[in-house]
Amino acid sequence: MPSILVAPNAFKGTLSALQAARAIESGVRRVLKDAEITVFPMSDGGGGFLDAMLATEGGTRHRIRTVAPHGTRISAVWGTLAERKTAIVEMARSSGLRLVPESGRNPLFLSSFGTGKVLLGALRACPERIVVGLGDTATVDGGAGILQALGVRLLDSGGTELPPGNPELNRLEKVDVSDLHPFATEFSKNGGKVLLACDVDNPLLGPRGAAAVFGPQKGAKPEDIPVLEANLMKLADRLEVATGRRCRDLPGAGAAGGAGWALACLFDANFVSGAELVLSSNAFRDALARADLVITGEGALDAQSLAGKGPVAVARTACAARVIAFAGRIALSETQVAEAGFSAAYAVPPHPPNRASAALAAAVAGYLRRHA
Repeated sequence: MPSILVAPNAFKGTLSALQAARAIESGVRRVLKDAEITVFPMSDGGGGFLDAMLATEGGTRHRIRTVAPHGTRISAVWGTLAERKTAIVEMARSSGLRLVPESGRNPLFLSSFGTGKVLLGALRACPERIVVGLGDTATVDGGAGILQALGVRLLDSGGTELPPGNPELNRLEKVDVSDLHPFATEFSKNGGKVLLACDVDNPLLGPRGAAAVFGPQKGAKPEDIPVLEANLMKLADRLEVATGRRCRDLPGAGAAGGAGWALACLFDANFVSGAELVLSSNAFRDALARADLVITGEGALDAQSLAGKGPVAVARTACAARVIAFAGRIALSETQVAEAGFSAAYAVPPHPPNRASAALAAAVAGYLRRHA
């Protein structure tokens, strides 16, 4: 009886990592009905990160009321791992691009405040460690909204607190961290650690920064980029003075529109690879050791994947196991595919979102019929 490990990333715009994993599992069952299948949805820190961490480590979900980037009230979920010392917060669930109607996708007018509210909920549980998944967000406010939700005061020249959003930062004169929420203060006093899970190494500012690289992906117009950048620089200058930590040039500081940078300044947080964090669990490694075949995938297998995104991280960790990747688009040469650790990579023909799951299952079943 073959043992198969299913560990895909999300297929952005069509399938979550968990939906992709279930589709692959369905495709395997069509051909190998008696196979032992272990499912671990993957994530680099963006959408699906909470699912991935709970799948590998076990734990509990907690629901909380918060707000989306455009201010609409929503319900979000965060998690506690089974060891009960670690809280998991996925930014995409409270500040995600998918939460904003397409007509409203412009980071100039969106705030990360909702993620700050979720963080407060996690801090209330008194964890020893909080892991924040960064990615798939709608905002480029440098984490200003998160800071405000945690009690940091962003003040203009008259001492008036600024409302959330990047445009308001052009009036910022002072950052006051003296009224930090008691939950956050107690967490830091007790030696609490924050880990920032992401898959990019961009700094906060400059041509590779949050505004220049990620602004257009989130709906910013060309004329918006200099405004976003100038306001991020103003926030950086004042927050780094207030905290005594210069974090703007850290690899990953530009992730999630600069939210990672803000948390690094406030909590002395460390950036980590989201994919490697998921892969480091004993449960995943045990499943990998048993696997005769590993099936992974994501929306696009391209040069960005080679920087350590989920499927490539899976392939490199698998070592001796045969690893097959499925993707909506493959932009790597056969040599690059092999060097990344894949035995083979297959493109799934384009389908409308409501047929994406069936198309992926069919592609997997077709491969197994030819090669099982």
